Formats: sequence, C-alpha cells, structure tokens
Amino acid sequence: MLVYGDVQTACSASALRSAILDRLRQVRDAEAGVQRHSDLVSLFIEAGALLGELIDRKEVDDLDQESFMAMEALTRLARCVDASWQANYTAAGDLEAVADALASLEVTGSIHRKPPEGYAFYAVYPETYAEAARQSGLSAATRVIGIRSIGTTLAAMVSAGLGADAPMTVRPRGHPFDRRVEVSAGLTDHLLAGDPPAFAVVDEGPGLSGSSFVSVADWLVAHGVTRGRIHLFPSHLNNPGAQCSPLRLRRWREAPKHFMPLDTRRITEWVEDAVGPLTAPLHEISGGGWRELARSTAPAAPSGEKRKFLATTRSGRWFVKFAGLGRVAETKLALAKTLDHGGFGIRTVGMRHGFIIQPWLDAPNLLDMPVPTRERVPSLAAYLALRSTLAAPPDAGADFDQLREMAVYNTGQALGEDAAGTMDRMLAAAPAKPRARVYVDARLHSWEWLVLDGRLVKTDAIDHCQGHDFIGAQPIAWDIAGAIVEHDLDAGEFIAAIASGMADAGEVEVYIGCYLAFQLGTWTMSNGAASPMPARYADKLRKFLNT
Repeated sequence: MLVYGDVQTACSASALRSAILDRLRQVRDAEAGVQRHSDLVSLFIEAGALLGELIDRKEVDDLDQESFMAMEALTRLARCVDASWQANYTAAGDLEAVADALASLEVTGSIHRKPPEGYAFYAVYPETYAEAARQSGLSAATRVIGIRSIGTTLAAMVSAGLGADAPMTVRPRGHPFDRRVEVSAGLTDHLLAGDPPAFAVVDEGPGLSGSSFVSVADWLVAHGVTRGRIHLFPSHLNNPGAQCSPLRLRRWREAPKHFMPLDTRRITEWVEDAVGPLTAPLHEISGGGWRELARSTAPAAPSGEKRKFLATTRSGRWFVKFAGLGRVAETKLALAKTLDHGGFGIRTVGMRHGFIIQPWLDAPNLLDMPVPTRERVPSLAAYLALRSTLAAPPDAGADFDQLREMAVYNTGQALGEDAAGTMDRMLAAAPAKPRARVYVDARLHSWEWLVLDGRLVKTDAIDHCQGHDFIGAQPIAWDIAGAIVEHDLDAGEFIAAIASGMADAGEVEVYIGCYLAFQLGTWTMSNGAASPMPARYADKLRKFLNT
C-alpha cells in the first residue's frame, strides 16, 4: 500500500542560511530558559538539514573542504545545544563562533527541505545522543560516522558528548532493505586514519531492515576494523523489523549499542513550567492508552500515535502530546492557536520543547455519543470554512498525479485489478482548476469530535497535515471528502451547505476516491487487512466504484 512518504518543499540555500543566522542572533540575545533552548535546538535541526543537503549533492561520499567545514560548524552548534542541556538551559555556549563558522560556508543553489522523521514524529531528542555518548565509556579519540540524513545532526551530538572531532557522514545507497556504502578513496583514508580505538555509527532507527546501520558496520569490517570496535548509537534498542535478514539481525544483536531515553523528569519540568506543580507523576497514555482513560470505543492504530501523557495539577488535568521539534512544531502551535481563536480547537496553554499542553476535556466523542446528522452539518461546514483559510505552501503536499497513482495502486492491492482500472478511469482527469493548498485537518473521523456543552470540539487537528505520509497540505476538497465519508453525508446536500466557492461536486468526487483509497491503505498498514477498519473502507470503496 502507498501511504508513507516525506513532503518536501524547495527553498533557496542562501536564504535558509540567512534565516538561520538571523535566528541565531535572536537566540543569543534571548532570556535563558527552556524556550531559548528549544529555539536553539530548532536552529540546530534547520542547520543540519541545510548542511546535510549540501553534502548530499555529491554522487559519491567524498572528503572535501566544504563537507569538512560544514560538519565543523554543525558540531560547534551541537556543543552549544549540549552545553544548554547540561546547564539546565542557563548557558548557551559560544554562539558567536557558530555564526562565524556558518557565515564562512559557501552556500548556493536550492535545496529541498523535509521534516526529519525522528524529530517531527517519533520524539527523538538530539540531546539524548550526547548523554548516551557520555555514558558509553568511549574516549574522545573515537571516530564518529553519521548516517544521513538525520544522522548528520545526531552524529554531531555524539561528537559533542564525547568531546571528539567533528564527524563525517555517509549515505548508504541502494534498495531500502539492502543498503550499501560507497565512499571515495580519500574519505576512506580519512575515516580509517590513525587506527581509532573505536568507531561510533550514528543514526535514527533501526527501521524495518536495519540495513543502514549494518551496511556501515560491514564496510568498516571490510576495511579491517574488528566488530568489537564498532559501536552503534540508535534511537531505541528494539530489534529491526520484519525485513531484517537473519545475518543482519545477528550482527545487530552482537554490536555494542548506546541509547539514552528522554528522562520523563525533563518532561515534568516543562509541563510544570506551563501549568504549575503536578500533584501526581505524569501518566503515559501513548499507544492507544488514552482510549481507556476517555472510556472511548474508538479504533486504535498505536504505531502511528505520538507520545502522550496526562498531567494532574490542583487546577485540573492536562493533555500533554509530542508535536515535534523544530519548524514543524512552530507551524503546529500556530495552527492550534488559530483553531482555538476560531472556536473549534482546544485552548493551548503552551508548547514546551516539542510537547503541546492543553486542558484534558472529559467529554464523549461522536462515535460514543452520536449527534443527528442535521445537527452536525453546520459545525462541519463552519469548521471546513475555517480550515480553508489556513494557507500552505504550494508544494507542501502530494499533487493530483501522486494522489491518483496512490488511489489506483491501493485499490488494486485491496480489490483487484478490475477495480483499479475503474478507479484509474474515474480519476483520468485532474480537477480543471487546482485550488490553493491549505493545512487540511485530514482526520475528520467521528471519534475525533468531542460533544461538549452542546457544541462540537475538534481534537487531533494539527498533526495530520504534517504527518509521516505523503498527503500533506491539500485543497480543502480533501477535507470535504473526508467529512462526507466519515459522517455518511449526502455529498450533494453537504456541498450545497458549505461556503460558496470552496469546491464543486466533480472536484469533491475525485477526492472522495483518493481519500477512500488512502484510508484503506493507512488502516491496512497499521492494523492488517483482516481488521474491521480496512474492511469498512474497502466496502465504501466498492460502493464508490460500483463494483
């Protein structure tokens, strides 16, 4: 099924560097505290994305002055992040030196930005890599190798934690489940020079196959490094997934690994900074745990959920959810405030270094306490009218050709080639006049609406337009289609009820087909084809296609 992907947006490399330098000056002059630290980490992530993209321009990883200087600058910034973290946000290191190092780099052309998965979705905190490095027992003579892309910044943090030289980075290439390392002779000599006592291989993951980590380890072994000297720095200690070969799995298990989880005491401090002292320990409700707390029958897809907590203070209970680090978190916070101001969102108390904090609303949802359709439609229409004003960049999501490819493929996988052919014919023509993209909700399911004091309140409203799938921002017709599907609305009547000019019937029809195919793929990937949710969407898709 076609579901996952990264939304990329193009930008000028020099303009991004200028923006980073401007914000660096703002952070330098800001008041000490967790907000300054969060802004510093955001800058670090942005700088890593910029410098990693510049290094990635080479077809083969090589040793060159530009890459060396880029990693030196990034490691200087990593040391500032680590200094702030260790000093409980009261120090920020030598930011002037960082600014000078970044300003000296030759930065030209354009790059494509995408949210680093671990920072945006999976609560990977770069600071924990420096902590893991300090606890590893490795010396400052360790040679650090980052695996691009996110391994660019993570390796810089390991170097900062060890007090080691700036790392070099590689990008294993080939099939995602069978990566191979290709580097120049010059970079090979540099990485192996001096016969280091240990090598630190750094990345997020492992993922489904573990092939990126193992490919770098195998490359080192092939060049005379004994396996006992190769240390892995992952984002968790679980084994790789189902696509890992027995040989890779054995090598993964045998390798020395260093990992440090984010201490919940830090999260507690951040929450207390926003809402006051807690009267009980943070209660984790990730992976579907919130459903029991909310007494909800909503279906679960735990693997796709963000990390969540319930916090309790004398003034009430609070919902604490990971929203992301860096630019993605800033966008989500702005969305949350706009929705709250518009009367549909939940009041946001604050964002503290990646976690958004809102009141816990003890109210039933529409799945558990249905409201008649005629009473839902005005709220749905008003909500979509508000979402239609949330302008997004024109390249912040899949274009219609990508949606069509996904819809045809997913339909064929679930319903067979005849159904796929029918879908292809129905989507043969893109909308005549593509609408502007907006930050759609993309999660209009009935259990995402709370019934509170006679009105509907939208929950989970800021994540799915910036999720770990390729849909991203879309014309508002995507959400209109979602509302029709999820609330079993009559398409003609609902389109007539919404604000004039948002979409027309023909446009919405093609998005309904794409929406159904995407939801079918999403729930199949998360819950398995035999579970109730994929069956629900498969049935709706058959009816849509008249097959």
